[in-house]
Amino acid sequence: MLQNFISQLQKYFENPNHSGVESQKLMIPTFRSEIVIPVYSQEKRFGAVMLLLYLVDNEIFTVFIERTDDKSVHSKQIALPGGKFENTDKNLIFTAFRETKEEIGVEIPENHFIATLTPLFIPVSNIEVLPVISFLNVSPNFILNKKEVEKVIEMPLKKLFSQENKGVTNFFVRGINVIAPFYNAKTDKIWGATAMILSEFEVIKKKMNFFL
Repeated sequence: MLQNFISQLQKYFENPNHSGVESQKLMIPTFRSEIVIPVYSQEKRFGAVMLLLYLVDNEIFTVFIERTDDKSVHSKQIALPGGKFENTDKNLIFTAFRETKEEIGVEIPENHFIATLTPLFIPVSNIEVLPVISFLNVSPNFILNKKEVEKVIEMPLKKLFSQENKGVTNFFVRGINVIAPFYNAKTDKIWGATAMILSEFEVIKKKMNFFL
C-alpha cells in the first residue's frame, strides 16, 4: 500500500504548476487576518517541517509532536517535526531531515524524499515554512529531544482525514477570539499552520482518488 501511494504522489508532483494555496485556506484560522502581528525589523526567516509516511499494521501513518512549554508563540502546540534553516544546511529539504533527527531521533535516508508542498508563511513567528514529504519502510523508533518535544502523536491518515475527525473551535489568542478549523490528533487538536499544511495534503490525496 505505501509504495503504491508514494508512486502516485511522485506522479502527481510531476506537474510543475502545482499550488496548494487555496487548499491551505480551507483550514485557515481567523487570527491570520485579524490578530495584531508584531512589526519585525529583520527579514523573514525560513524553515521546514517533515510529513513522514510509514506503515503500521498495513495502515499509512504520519507523526506529530507536541512542543514543550518553552513560553514561545508555538509553545505546547501540536506540529510536524521541523525547525529553522541553519547556515550549514544545504537546502530546506535537508533542514527538514536534520530537524526530524534532532527532535524525534528518526534518521530518514535522503533518497526517501518524495516531494514538497506549498511554502507557508507564519506571520506570528516571521518564518516561511517548506513542508517536506518523505517515507520510511519500517515503523520509526522515536527518541525524543526533551528540550523541544513533550511527546509524539502517531495518526493513521485514514482516521486523520475522516470527516468525523475534523471540527471548528474558538479560543482566545492575545486577547482576540479566534475561530479555527482543526484536525483531531487523539486527545489534541491540530490547528493553524500545521492544519493548513495537512489540508493541502488531504486535497492532493482526494485528487489522486487513493483509498487508504
